[in-house]
Amino acid sequence: MPSSDSRTQSIPGTLQTDPGDDHWARRTRTDAKGLLLELARALRGFSFYGETAPERRRLLDRAYRAVVSELERAGSLEFRLGEGSFEIAGIPQPVALGDVLGPLESVLREHGLERVRLDPLISHNALHGFFELLGQPASRFEDPTAFMRSLEARDARGIQLNDIADDGPATTPKLNTTPPRASASLAATAVGDAPAPAHPTLESHPLETPSASDSDERLRARLIELDRTTEDSAYRRRAADIAVWAHDLFDRGRHDECYRALLVVADHAVGSGGRTETQARLAAACFTQIANGECLDDLIVRATGSNAAGVRAAQLLLQLGASAVPTILDHICKEGDPDRARPLHSLVLALGDESLPALIKAIENSDARRARIGIQLAGELQNPAALPVLLAALRKADVSRRDQIVRALALLPGEDSKRALAGTRAGSAAKSLH
Repeated sequence: MPSSDSRTQSIPGTLQTDPGDDHWARRTRTDAKGLLLELARALRGFSFYGETAPERRRLLDRAYRAVVSELERAGSLEFRLGEGSFEIAGIPQPVALGDVLGPLESVLREHGLERVRLDPLISHNALHGFFELLGQPASRFEDPTAFMRSLEARDARGIQLNDIADDGPATTPKLNTTPPRASASLAATAVGDAPAPAHPTLESHPLETPSASDSDERLRARLIELDRTTEDSAYRRRAADIAVWAHDLFDRGRHDECYRALLVVADHAVGSGGRTETQARLAAACFTQIANGECLDDLIVRATGSNAAGVRAAQLLLQLGASAVPTILDHICKEGDPDRARPLHSLVLALGDESLPALIKAIENSDARRARIGIQLAGELQNPAALPVLLAALRKADVSRRDQIVRALALLPGEDSKRALAGTRAGSAAKSLH
C-alpha cells in the first residue's frame, strides 16, 4: 500500500480530495451511509457469531459485495472519525453515528484507527482479516501501527489505516503498469481468492446494461435521452413520460426495467451528471412517483438480498427517506425470517429521526405486532421525542408490551426518560407488594 496519498495530505484533521478524480462527485452521503451500515452490521455479526458459524460468512460476503460494488461504481472510499460522526472524503455533510453506526465508531476509536481508506483492489480475505482483528481486544496491539502490521501479515490489499506506511513486501507483487483501479467481481469469492474481472451490472451501469427484450430496450433508450437532456422543460416532459412507462412495464412483470429507471433518476436527483437544481428536483419527484405501491415493495424485497443488488436497493430506500418507512414496517411485520428482517430494522434506524413519525403511528396502532416493533425501534432510535408516546402506551399496555416499553425507555437519553423509568419501576415494585 502506498504510504501517502494526495487526497489525504493537506490540512491535518480534514479530508482532501483529488480534483482530477471525478468518482468523488458520484458518491452521495446516502451511498456512504449505506456502506457504513453494511460494515457495522458485519462487525456486529463477527462479535456475536462463532468463528465457524455460517451466519458470519453470509454477513462477510454481503459486506464484501457492498464494498466492491460501491468502490467499483464510485471509486475509493475514505472516512475519518469526527465528533459524533463519520466524515467522508468528498462529501461536505458528515454522517451522524446513531445507534447503528455508534458501535463501529467505538471499535475503530478503541483501536486508534481514526482514518480508514478502502480502495478497489480490496480482497475478500483482507476484509475478513480486518473484521477479525477489530474483534480482538485493543490491548493486544501496542498501537495502530501494530494493528496494521497484523493485518498485513494476513492480507491488507485495498485497506489503508491512518497514515501508516506499508514498508514491507506487498502481499501480491505487481508490475508498475498495474492499473490503479483493479477490477473485482460482484460474485461470491472464496476466502483468499483474487477478485475476478469485473462485468457491468444493472446497478453499476444502468444505462449501458442491455435489456432483456426489444420492448424493454425502449425504456432504456428513453433513459439515455433523459441523461443527455440539458434543457429543463424537455427534461420535465421526458421525466414525466418515464414515470408512466416504468409503472406500465412493472405492471407487465418487467420489474428490472422499473428498477433501472429508479437507479437513473435517483442519481439525477442528487445532481449526478451535472444536473441543474431544477432537473434534480424533477428527478427527485419522478423517483418518488415511481417508488410507491408494488414497485416500493419490490425495492424493499431487493434490499433484503445478500448481493450487490441488495446493497444498492438499500441505498435507494435511504434516499427515498421517511415516505418509505411505513411500507418497510409492513414488511418487517410480515417477515417471519429474522435474518431477512434484520436489514430492514437497520434501514429504519439508519434513516434516523425521519423514521420517528411512522414509529409513533406504529406504537399507537391497534395491531399488537406492529406496535411491539414500533416500540422496539423507537427505543433503539434513542430519540427523546418518543418519550411522551411511549409513556402514553405504557399506561394502557398489557404485561408483555409493558416490559418492552420499559426496555425502550431504558435506551432513551436524557433526565426525563430516566425519571420516567425510575417512576415506572417504583410503580411496578409497589404493585408487587400488594
